[in-house]
Amino acid sequence: VRAAAEAFELARSCGLPQDSAAALLDQGLVHVARGGYATARGIFAQASAVALASGGGPAELPPAAAEEAVAAENNLAVCRLYMKELREGVKGLEAFVRRSPVLFLRSSVIQNLSALYEFMTDGGQRRVTLREVVDAFQLEDVDPRTLEPPGAG
Repeated sequence: VRAAAEAFELARSCGLPQDSAAALLDQGLVHVARGGYATARGIFAQASAVALASGGGPAELPPAAAEEAVAAENNLAVCRLYMKELREGVKGLEAFVRRSPVLFLRSSVIQNLSALYEFMTDGGQRRVTLREVVDAFQLEDVDPRTLEPPGAG
């Protein structure tokens, strides 16, 4: 963890703005590694907001900002799980995807949602709905295995 924190500090000293989404993601990951999920949760929420503010809307979002937003929202959902806020984690990640399914519904997001659904009584139905969304938007770069329940196949 110390080496990662030092590497992130070096990146900041080389010009990475401390309030950038990338720097905030770095800070959040260090807090997660140290077990500081509550602090990381706030940092990831801030990182997502910064990344999403990079464009006028999802259609104008630069690719790097979209990647940062996806990383921030995925990590935010994981922090919420560790904080025993499962429903908030699922609700937040689903709301994020609804903003622009074509842009934000990536394999990593589907994997996170699918894993979070395993802890919910209606997880099977939610996974079916997720598959329908993927099919409706013809998202071809999504690995179909990410929509299967753990242990399937």
